[in-house]
Amino acid sequence: ATTQTLRPRRPTGASEAMCARLHLGCGPDYRTGWVNVDVVEYDRLDVQHDLRDAPWPFDDTTVSQVRAWHVFEHLTHDDHADRVFPELCRVTRPGARIRIAVPLGLDALADPTHRSRWTYRTPLFYSADADLWQPGRTKDLPLRVVDRRVRVWGVGVFGVLKPVYWAVARWWPNAGQAL
Repeated sequence: ATTQTLRPRRPTGASEAMCARLHLGCGPDYRTGWVNVDVVEYDRLDVQHDLRDAPWPFDDTTVSQVRAWHVFEHLTHDDHADRVFPELCRVTRPGARIRIAVPLGLDALADPTHRSRWTYRTPLFYSADADLWQPGRTKDLPLRVVDRRVRVWGVGVFGVLKPVYWAVARWWPNAGQAL
């Protein structure tokens, strides 16, 4: 991780309501009504921050929704367990929704910047309901997996394989894990 001073870039007098929805790893996809966060500085960005650096620049229990599309695979599973998920638990309100999208299978392997591989079963490792934790890892994160969906992207001749890939991803929990 690179070391740099990162400051929230909120308008003066911003209310706590501004933190109600976090868009983590937003990239150039700026969303109105969300606090857009990324490690890279973009023209439209609310907060520049590296998610591996705790504490995050948000108050406790001020977030009701989190959106993290194609950012978690760029962090290691140690980053998730030691910093990211504990910080998510700190800043979110009870009952908050955390929506995460990550690539599975060959899409996950194609990008050399991916630091962790996810499968259909991976979210369970970060859930308080799971009995999958490695010794020494905190198990008291109050997260519950309430829904997991597999969306398969395919075009042309591969499009006909979507139902097969979807079924395999759900049936074979470790699909792609060993690759």
